[in-house]
Amino acid sequence: MRILLAYRHKVVRGILRELLLRYPQTREVVEVGDLEQVPSCCIAEAVDTLVVEAGPWLFGSGGLFRRLRYAGVGPSTVVVSLFADRRVKAAALAAGAAAVITSNHADRELAPALDALCRGQTYVEPGLELDAEP
Repeated sequence: MRILLAYRHKVVRGILRELLLRYPQTREVVEVGDLEQVPSCCIAEAVDTLVVEAGPWLFGSGGLFRRLRYAGVGPSTVVVSLFADRRVKAAALAAGAAAVITSNHADRELAPALDALCRGQTYVEPGLELDAEP
């Protein structure tokens, strides 16, 4: 896997990078802290997997998912959320994310999420019932 890690917070990005480098199928991890660079980096770096920070920049008419589709790139995407917000997770899956996890459980949830991506499946961190009311 060639992975683009797009996360604004440097410390969290560093932790996620270490976890990604431990994953057996990882060939390379490219990092960006500026989320505006994601579409061009996906193209320039020919990544097949995107691990991105959750937030309002992912959704809507000017959101990242729409810009990726417009640019003609569609990496399998893991959305990492700081909070266990079911609405964000449901919106991420509806927008095209393949997996949704929280950053505080990334040490145990990132590898299963990447495994699911390799199998072409969707992954949601256990315990985050998407159809339940928040």
